[in-house]
Amino acid sequence: MKQVDARIRIAKDSFVLFLSQLTGRFASFISVVLVGRYLNVGGFGLLSYSFTLVYFLTLFVEFGLSPYLIRLFAGKEGPKRELLTASFFIKSFNYFIGIIIVFLWTILFNKDYLEHKYYCLILIPFFEGLYFSYTAVLSSQEQFVRQATVGLIYDITRGLLVSLAAVIWKTIDAVAVGYVLAASIMWLISFFLLTKRNLFPVKRISSTTIKKMYKGTLWFFIYAITFQIYFKINLIMLNFIRGNTEVGLYSAAYKFFEVFLFLPALLMGVLYPRFAKYESKVTVNERASEVQTYLCILGLSIVMFIFIFAKPIIKYSFGDNYMGAVVLLKILILTLGLYFFNCILPTSLNSQGYERRTIVALIVGIALNIVMNVLFIPSLGAMGASIATLIAEIIVTLFYYIFFVISFGKMSIDLRIWKTAIICLTILGTSLILNSENYLIGLSLLFCYPAIIFLTKTVSRKDLKILKQVFTNG
Repeated sequence: MKQVDARIRIAKDSFVLFLSQLTGRFASFISVVLVGRYLNVGGFGLLSYSFTLVYFLTLFVEFGLSPYLIRLFAGKEGPKRELLTASFFIKSFNYFIGIIIVFLWTILFNKDYLEHKYYCLILIPFFEGLYFSYTAVLSSQEQFVRQATVGLIYDITRGLLVSLAAVIWKTIDAVAVGYVLAASIMWLISFFLLTKRNLFPVKRISSTTIKKMYKGTLWFFIYAITFQIYFKINLIMLNFIRGNTEVGLYSAAYKFFEVFLFLPALLMGVLYPRFAKYESKVTVNERASEVQTYLCILGLSIVMFIFIFAKPIIKYSFGDNYMGAVVLLKILILTLGLYFFNCILPTSLNSQGYERRTIVALIVGIALNIVMNVLFIPSLGAMGASIATLIAEIIVTLFYYIFFVISFGKMSIDLRIWKTAIICLTILGTSLILNSENYLIGLSLLFCYPAIIFLTKTVSRKDLKILKQVFTNG
């Protein structure tokens, strides 16, 4: 009974975050589509490349502090004011060092960027630092409604400002200013909320606290930076080898990958503080196996839908200029299916202090990705980068699974995962054989999908009962 109650609670918390992030991601996605339409493919590629550099600066500023604070605060009392103030001090110092690194990178590789206003994007990591600390506190205390509300405010504010900038001024500089304004507004909101809760700031911070936090966050930082290099290296290499147009096409397809990536990501955000409290490896194994089953059923269903309708999705969102992104979307969405399968593995490992093992898996993926990008991008362009991402994800998944088994014992992969995979592959194959361009056939096959799922008992009445309890007080 306790296991079912825990499952329902996790599902309800995930649903709260899901509604918030669904609304917020929709607002953000609309703004991205408008930016892609009002800027040319090359301009959109330039903005995407610039944001890749901003992501790395953000990671350097964060230095793994958010997950460290979550683990530290989860179920524990301590000098939270001092820790939060220390984290702000660390982030400010990291930002100063990071700005110097970015400036040197720009002089060496992208000197012309300094002449444009969109260089103001480098202000975003500073403003977001306090916001990330606040959401980490909320997550550690499992205050997911507040966390969802704050995140929704940020997403809508950013989406609105960026959309207005794209529609009215139609320049990359105006879009960049919209992003920075949204981040600065969230800095002010986070500062107000933290001071109201008497969590920030304090007048004095001991050097011991600073050293302890740097030491405690080191492996979180290494994991985060390797994770982002693993996912973002393609954009950087595309920019250097083939230029902004190929980056623009790849980014258009990748945005859909990111849209659905938030589903497992938000669930991992709910699970991480809870997994951090588990003292039994058996419990971690059981919970991870259970979560993986439902994630795989959901992920494979999404992959099937996107793969069949990739062409109209690209055409009616970004426009005819981006039709070269259709095949890229089909390849990247297969990578998403693998991520739905493996995301619980690094979450379980990190929550129990095995960050080094996940880092090893990512380093292997990065090395493989770089080698394949060098081989594929010159001749295949963005398609080569997409293929490299898919192959690297297969290898990383294998390493994640091996390290999970070493850490927690053999993981039982539910038969329902195999059933769903076979059903989805059958439907995709049937769609391609009959007529991949006839969307009525694709829709007909998708309508058959729920019936097949129930007839094969892939989803049972017990699962529906749990889902009903998520939406009700029962």
